[in-house]
Amino acid sequence: MTRQADGLCLSSGPFRKLGSAGTSIAGALLILFAISGPGWADTVPSGEAPIDDLLSSNGVASSASTATKQSGESSDTDRQLTWHTVTVDSGDTLSRLLANEGISPATVHQLTQTTEHGGRLATLRPGEVIHLGLDADEALRQLVHEPSASSRLRFERHDEGFSSRETEIPLERRVHHASGTIRHSLMQAGNAAGLGDGTTLDLAHIFAWDIDFALDLRKGDRFHVIYESFYLDGDHVRDGAVLAAKFVNRGDTYRAVRYTDPDGDTDYFTPEGTSVRRAFLRAPVEYTRITSGFGPRRHPELHEIRDHTGVDYAAAPGTPIRATGDGRLVQRGWNGGYGRTVVIQHGERYRTLYAHLSRFRAGVDHGSRVSQGDIIGYVGESGLATGPHVHYEFLIDGIHRDPETVELPSGDPVPHEYRDHFAATASPLMAQLEALERTHAAAEQ
Repeated sequence: MTRQADGLCLSSGPFRKLGSAGTSIAGALLILFAISGPGWADTVPSGEAPIDDLLSSNGVASSASTATKQSGESSDTDRQLTWHTVTVDSGDTLSRLLANEGISPATVHQLTQTTEHGGRLATLRPGEVIHLGLDADEALRQLVHEPSASSRLRFERHDEGFSSRETEIPLERRVHHASGTIRHSLMQAGNAAGLGDGTTLDLAHIFAWDIDFALDLRKGDRFHVIYESFYLDGDHVRDGAVLAAKFVNRGDTYRAVRYTDPDGDTDYFTPEGTSVRRAFLRAPVEYTRITSGFGPRRHPELHEIRDHTGVDYAAAPGTPIRATGDGRLVQRGWNGGYGRTVVIQHGERYRTLYAHLSRFRAGVDHGSRVSQGDIIGYVGESGLATGPHVHYEFLIDGIHRDPETVELPSGDPVPHEYRDHFAATASPLMAQLEALERTHAAAEQ
């Protein structure tokens, strides 16, 4: 526990992920060079207020609950309190932190068990900050917890117990852009362009239905990305969503724009309104290499020529295996040389198989419904296998197809009634991407 006494300075301190593509960028082949452009802001930042103003409900979106009936007593913000600040260290618990301040277990129980937000105090993480407001008798009157830069929990003692309130701190949103050229790997190119690792991974996930980032990257491939970041008092807090991106891979160009329709549904689409998603992921695991492709081969265990009806993806033991599409498990168990096997039926025409698992995911059983990207098991070498990998098969109307080359059905396009709304969002972003490409090309000459 780290403690600061007398005088309080509140420290400055995420966006829904739209799915994993189930491919690895760890094995991408190349080094990078990139140009990072300046960002621009679209809101005015709000300054940090004094503690009593900051923690009051005036002008701040909040959700509040009161554990006991309040009797109109005066708020502790009107009383003189002495503030202590403690920082959570590894292994700290709320009970330990407050005991070090002379606060009784009964008070800890009131905080955690009788308020709506009290349960969140049970999951403290190292680096988080807690502010304690003590009265002249050294009794706890207020506790302020900062679970994130944009959220604070306030607990206040009243005559009959504690109340709790969560306040959301407005962040300044800025839009940034970056461009890069692959020299060695996508991650290195992203770092050189000024992108955080999370944004680089998001970029890979967006285009993973069209580009195998473990095998398909080439030196000279290029990307351009527009993304959002969030700030508090001028300090960077976190990156947000990729708003639009363009990737040139082996001469082929792919574009995507993030669109939220009037119903609140969000996804990525091409400029023409086609979903960049496919009904299936190209691969079920983040793999390091393909050890056996589709077609005839000499079986490594049986030592005879046999048709290999799937693709073998090598990966570390225990690597999660994901359902490549929405469907229902029609088989889960031991299947001869396949070892531990899962088979998923996707509608009437499509079926996928995953073999040589080390174990199945608990709770995913025969008959269970799964969504694309859900973990169904873990990489192993059960059955006739010479090393840890997953054997993956893709069938259409009962016929095996090469998972690496089969044309995958697309996701749903932008609904017809929202096409004009989509165009108003996509057109300016696409124009910005084209401007980025011209600027980047000129800078590399």
